[in-house]
Amino acid sequence: MNNNSVFFILGSVRSGTTLLRDLLKKRSNLLCPEETHFFRWAEPFESTDYNYVNKTAETLVMHRKMDGVNENEFLEILESSKDRKELTLNYMSLFRKAHNNFTGTIFDKTPQNVYGLPLIKSYFPDSKIVHIIRNPLNVISSLKRGRGLLPQNLTGAINFWKEAILIINTMKPILGESLYELKYEDLTNNPDIEINKLLDFLGEEKFENINMATNVHASEDSYLSVLDNNEVEIVKAELSNLMKIYGYQ
Repeated sequence: MNNNSVFFILGSVRSGTTLLRDLLKKRSNLLCPEETHFFRWAEPFESTDYNYVNKTAETLVMHRKMDGVNENEFLEILESSKDRKELTLNYMSLFRKAHNNFTGTIFDKTPQNVYGLPLIKSYFPDSKIVHIIRNPLNVISSLKRGRGLLPQNLTGAINFWKEAILIINTMKPILGESLYELKYEDLTNNPDIEINKLLDFLGEEKFENINMATNVHASEDSYLSVLDNNEVEIVKAELSNLMKIYGYQ
């Protein structure tokens, strides 16, 4: 991972970031750790709260184990790094070593890192940002059901999507051509086309003669069986202006 090749996948949770990561990893020269959350937290780097959550959060400890990163080595780089940039680069070095000194491109996929987007672009000015968007009605219905996250109430679920979209659109003038946006619905309906378009943007070699559709399920409006009519109207009233930006009704 270096300043020239790094890219970050982020956005609202339940928008398809994991699917996108897994499809990209089908290229042998692309590799991604589990979610790092290094840029998620508002607490200053190396502050008591920042260190506490990174050391003790069960999900993050599990992610490091899945990545093959030794916990003691992680604690060493957490203590020795001077900022989030150094921590990110040092972690990717450990991750690279854990994967037979992988020589390709390592990228980050942590949807909640959207909250640290200004810092990401400050520390990695040449980085590319990949933002995947999904119909908020389906995002919200997924968040209400839980499954991997604690079930959210309607207002909380709305704000998962709303805040990510507001941050991205506020940052667009700064991000310029370093931002790539794609819709979950387009990805699931035409995965081969959408992945190759993204690879072209990233400057990576495109797939030839692929058929990812066998591993990808077409998007469905799951909200129809989760949200009642009143909840649908509340969501649309709150998010209609933001939904229109991406062609959602």
